[in-house]
Order: sequence, then structure tokens, then C-alpha cells
Amino acid sequence: MRVVVAGALGGIGQHLVARLQGEHDVTGVVRSLPSRSASRSRANYVASSDRDGLRDCLQSADVIIHAALDPRKHGKALVRTNNAFTRELLELSKGGTARLFVYFSSWVVYSGTPQGPEGYRESDRLETDGKLDSYTRLKLLDERTVRDSCESSGIGYLILRPTVVVGPGMDRYGRGAVRLPIGVAGGTLNLIHVNDLCETVDRLIEHGVVNEVFNLGGDDVPSEDFFVAAARAAGTRMRFPSLVQRSKRVFPSTLWFLKSEVRLRSERVRETTGFVPARSLDELVAPNPLRDGEADSLDTMRRIQESGVSFKAYGAGYAAVLSPLRRVELERRIRLTPHRGIVSLHGDVVTVKSGTRLSEITDVLDKVDLTLATMPEFMGATAGACFFVDIHGSSNEYFSVADLILEVKYLDSNGDERTAKRGDSDWDALRRRDDRFFLTEVTFQCERSGYLTKRIEFLDDEKLTAYFEQEHRKNLSTVIQWFPHYGTFMVHHINRADSAPPNAARPTGTARAMPYRFVRWVYAARLRGKDNPLRAPRSNPRVVPSCEGPRAERLSAAKPAGLRH
Repeated sequence: MRVVVAGALGGIGQHLVARLQGEHDVTGVVRSLPSRSASRSRANYVASSDRDGLRDCLQSADVIIHAALDPRKHGKALVRTNNAFTRELLELSKGGTARLFVYFSSWVVYSGTPQGPEGYRESDRLETDGKLDSYTRLKLLDERTVRDSCESSGIGYLILRPTVVVGPGMDRYGRGAVRLPIGVAGGTLNLIHVNDLCETVDRLIEHGVVNEVFNLGGDDVPSEDFFVAAARAAGTRMRFPSLVQRSKRVFPSTLWFLKSEVRLRSERVRETTGFVPARSLDELVAPNPLRDGEADSLDTMRRIQESGVSFKAYGAGYAAVLSPLRRVELERRIRLTPHRGIVSLHGDVVTVKSGTRLSEITDVLDKVDLTLATMPEFMGATAGACFFVDIHGSSNEYFSVADLILEVKYLDSNGDERTAKRGDSDWDALRRRDDRFFLTEVTFQCERSGYLTKRIEFLDDEKLTAYFEQEHRKNLSTVIQWFPHYGTFMVHHINRADSAPPNAARPTGTARAMPYRFVRWVYAARLRGKDNPLRAPRSNPRVVPSCEGPRAERLSAAKPAGLRH
């Protein structure tokens, strides 16, 4: 079945796309096309401004779902702009293959209508006059527009009136309601989880239900109970100031349900679909794992996966600093650094949780005289980062730390933990995965710990090409720092040693990105009186010679900064 979802990157829309794309051919209509990361989903996307592309996808669709809202306008402009888009969708779908047009309205359409003795039913005649805000007027107008257009064109329609939608990506209510711990007493809250909403919509489409209006909601809850539960989930205390209670008369019609006790009847949709949401109030207002941005256990990871929202998992490092610059609505970022620790250490093989930093791994290995066979420059990187990124190390025997990984564990789409070993057919495919994917454990090959020696030389530029072509292969690892203005470069020759030389200099870091004369001064001071003279190029006779013995150093000693998972 071909399904078009307008507002595919919105709070409800992205969940609908995630659910429906598994069984249907889904096209999302968006204001601006998603980034490359979001476009890797199975859904296709078309910009709402691309009229030809929009017409093509609407003409070939079987089901059109309108969950879009442009909130950038206010007042009458909000009504005018959004209703015009609704009319455009309806007009461009005429004469095509669409059999159903699904419109997401809201329970706020009842805000101007007196409540009947049994509560609000879909059959109530809605009042459109009175003090109604722009959002309420938009929903009332769009409902009439959809009904009239579909009846005239012969397309079936469904008008859905959800209550307050909560869950991942829906930040207005739930925990988001207690940014200020001030509650409203004497009103009513009716909540529906976004996953339950998507389940209901999916069943309505599969059952072929047409030309109906449905309320979508859960149990009516006193507003006091809701605010107290939300505060409890956020770890704070809710207050109910008398000033807030007296000011309820100025609440907009969008919040009419907080002014007095209301009841919403939603048994019709439950009888039609056979689906009854069964979530407690505490579940509905529970902290949003995507908003919290951290995963510290397999259970948390599974809850995030079940939400259906696109996300990327990160460890520690500089890529995590840049990632907030990406479009937040397209990519949720989940940190794995709380998921850390050594799982097992048997012989020369160590297994760790994916959020464990390399510095933490080497601290443990050093106690049993083991080390990783190559040490990356960024020891703050997490173990999971080494699987996805070719983090270069300190050895010419291994291209990257990824070469030391023997196997990994990960969560599949069902939330089950699976194992993949190096050499498996899906190994490379797993390394390319980054969307909605949790790596849980990483197993590294280790070796016995030993010593490293480092000898420093300053050489003329004429030898630089030779080092890039072949000279670097003479060492276990070669580090070069070039000073083109002075016609020289500094070389760190790093190799294995059986023991620490008797007159070796103490380990010292590389003075990266420092001025040439400062670097020479530092090494002259550090290496004075040690074995083996520090060579100076002929082009710089003013440099005072100094001495350095081979630098003895444990393989697991260096602990630099981090990288990305």
C-alpha cells in the first residue's frame, strides 16, 4: 500500500512513518528535505514547496495522512496558512488513486461546546462561535474542509481527535509540563501515548474504516493527579498557587480542559479497532528517554528503540560536541557513556560495555600486565567508537584500533541482543549502521605489555618525502611534526624495547601546534644530559644540541582526549 504522510518529521508524523514503513511504501511530505542521516530510512521525502513532486505522490497514493502544522504563523495567519495547505493536499489528490484521507484534528474542537451529561461524543454538534483561539478555529475549519472535499470527490475520510499526545518527541506534556513546578487544580487531563495513537491509526487503515470521526484518548484524569505524577517523575514537588487557580478564566480555548472537569468518550474507536490502550499515569508521564539523551542499560536502550523515533548513539569525544549543530528534529542523540564497565577478562581477551573509555580499559589491563596492541591518540574514545570509526593507533602493524576487535554485541530490531564475530558476512554492514542502532559490548584482542622507546630527531625538509614513502616503515610508529618556515621537521621514532634503558629521559608528551623555537627549547631542557644527542639540521646552526636517551614507556601509559561513537 502506498501511504503519504504530510508532516512526516513532526511529533506525530515521524512516529507514523517509523511504524508504517515496515509494511507499506511511505512518502513523507516535509517543509524542507531531511538531512542525509534521516534520508537513510526506507521512507521517501518530498518538499511541500515542490508542487509537481507533491502532486505525483498524492495522485499515486492509496492513503493520505495529514498530520502537518506550520506553527510559524499566529492569529488569523495561522488559520489561513494551514487551511490553505489542507486545501492544497485535497485538491492535488483528486482524480488519483487515493481511497482514504486521514486528518489529525484535536479534542480542542469541543472547547466551545457545552458538555453533555455523558461527556463529549463524536456526534456532538460543535459550536464555532465564542472566545476560541486560532488553533481551535483552524481545527474546526479544517474538519469542515476535509469532510466537504472528500464527500464531493468520492474519497473516504477519517477525522481523528486525539487528546494530549505524550511519549518520545512529544515534549509539551509529560515531564515537559513541570519545567516550572506549578500546577492547575480543578481541571481534567486525558493522555494518549504516541505509540498507542499510531497503533490505532494503523488498525483503522487495515480495517478499511472510512467516513468516520473518532476521539482518540485514554482515561480522564484530574489535573491535580497529572501534575503531581509529572512532578514525581521529574524528581520535584508540584505546587498549586491560588493565583493560578484564579487566572484560569483567561486560559485560551486550547487549554479549556484545565478550566473545569471534562469527560471524553473514546469507546467507539476501541470497539472498531479492538485496541484498548492500557498505560498507567506514571507510564504516560515517565521521563522521555530520548529527551534525557542517555542510555545506561539494555532496558533503557530497548525502550528507546520501541519508541520508533530516529536516533543516533554516541560515546565520548569531539564529534559529540559538534552533533548538536545538526537539526534536532531529525536526529535524537543518545549518549552511551553511562553504559560502561569491564564485562570479562579471560587470557588475552577483554570484553567491555560499548560506553567504556579506552583509558578505563588500559587501566584495568595494566594491572595484569596486558595492553592493546596499538594505542590511539585519543584515549578518551569509547570502545564503541573504535568499531564504527577507523581510529588510527601507534603501530604500523594495525591500521586502526578496529583491527583489534574480535566480536561485538548489539540489539536487533526486536530488542534482542545478538553477537557478530569478525569475518561474519554482516560485519562490514554493521560497521556502517548508525541510525536506530545500539552497540552493547565490544571484545578486544590484547597482548603482553612491554616497553616503548622514542628517539627524537630534527631533519631537513629534503628528507620529508622519504619518510612519507618508506622511512616510516622502519619504526613501529612514526610521528612527524613539520616546520616549513624553518625548513625542518621533527620525527618521533617509536619502537619496542625489552627493558627501560638506564639513562632514558622521563616520558614527555608531544608539543603539538607549538612554535618551533618553543618546541626546541622544551626538548632541550627535558633531554639535557640523557643518552644519544638530539640531532639538529644543518640549516639551523643556532639550536643548542641536547641529549635524549630512548624514552621508556608502558604501552598503556598515554591517556589523551576522546572521539566519537
